[in-house]
Amino acid sequence: MDGFAEKTANQGSLEALEVNVSGTCVLCNLEIDAHYHLFFECSFSRLICEPFAAEVWIFPPADLHYVAAWINQPRVNADAHATSVIKLYFQSAIYLLWKERNARVFTPVSSPSSVILASLDRMMRDRLLSYPASSSFSSSLLLFYISCIRSL
Repeated sequence: MDGFAEKTANQGSLEALEVNVSGTCVLCNLEIDAHYHLFFECSFSRLICEPFAAEVWIFPPADLHYVAAWINQPRVNADAHATSVIKLYFQSAIYLLWKERNARVFTPVSSPSSVILASLDRMMRDRLLSYPASSSFSSSLLLFYISCIRSL
């Protein structure tokens, strides 16, 4: 089995510390807790990532290999804005999903997907607004992002 598909390394450490870990994904409570599941199969994660992915890709990524190939492919200048926003979105989504997963493992606190989506939107807008105002690149990044989420 691919190391990426195995249970999260964190889970093994928790078991060693005698923390009660069921082995089931704490976000969807349906499947085995594994990196691959968390980022590509989990119904909770899909609520966060799929709407945006559907706006920017004809065929949203279905696995890690597709994502890696997409990240590594050469870009034309017109596509650079989209690439930057897409990478930032998915980096932010991964961060917030992992943060939510850890909150559910270590605390009794959990957030619904709507709260995660609102946090993700705020994080994206704040980051895209942080580029200097004189930069045409920054305004086009924000405009691209807003055009993607307008229909969500």
